[in-house]
Amino acid sequence: MESDDNTPLTFRLPGLGVRKASADGPPVTATPKKKQKMFDSYPDHSTEEPTEKIRGELDSVKKEINLLSQKKSEAIKCLQDAQTLITILRRDKENALKRANQAGHAKVKLQDEVTNLKADLDKLKTDLIVKGVEVVTAVESFKNSKEFADIKQEWDDLLRNELNEAHKEMCNLRKEKQDAINKVRKLEDEVVKLNKERREVEDKMVELRKEKQNAVNRTIQLKLEVAKLHKEKQNVNDKSSQVEQQMVKFKADIKKLLQL
Repeated sequence: MESDDNTPLTFRLPGLGVRKASADGPPVTATPKKKQKMFDSYPDHSTEEPTEKIRGELDSVKKEINLLSQKKSEAIKCLQDAQTLITILRRDKENALKRANQAGHAKVKLQDEVTNLKADLDKLKTDLIVKGVEVVTAVESFKNSKEFADIKQEWDDLLRNELNEAHKEMCNLRKEKQDAINKVRKLEDEVVKLNKERREVEDKMVELRKEKQNAVNRTIQLKLEVAKLHKEKQNVNDKSSQVEQQMVKFKADIKKLLQL
């Protein structure tokens, strides 16, 4: 309902914010205060490299937190139904005021009806406040219950384990990366060493080619010398044959002389 100065009535419930009834549609619910994060007390791992797995787990935790607030949402729905009833009463009042403007003789009766409606509304407000307090009390009681503590502890342990696993995985990845870098550096050193050995081998090959060429030249020279020696040997053999022939002839001459 509205006050005498046509200002929309508002009321406040603990933990639910300011609520205002609307004559043009469903009741308007004030934006509740932003929930305090449950895990503010945990160490800040923002400097660590995030992974898709951690994001998925955090989204899952957020969904479960939203399920926890379902009871509170149901209580708020009850309040919204009550606000709908208030809206209907306000429309009835407006219709009554229109009838009063059209028929002045019913003004006193309508004022009595309005007074009764205000009394009913006040009673309804009181009932809603009591119910709202009961809802808030139930929510606070659940927050302080062992069930909620167990659920929160389970989520805390799960999140802590996931963060530890992610941290270990990142440490392993850093170690593997460093090992790979060390292997690459070692391979680079081996490549430098192999290049040095290759240059040494190439230098030795050049020297061996030179030695081979020198050996070929010496072989050719030795072959020429051997050919020359063969020729000299042949000459010596020829001379030996001539000497033998002369010796045979000389022996024959001596034999003839002895016969004389």
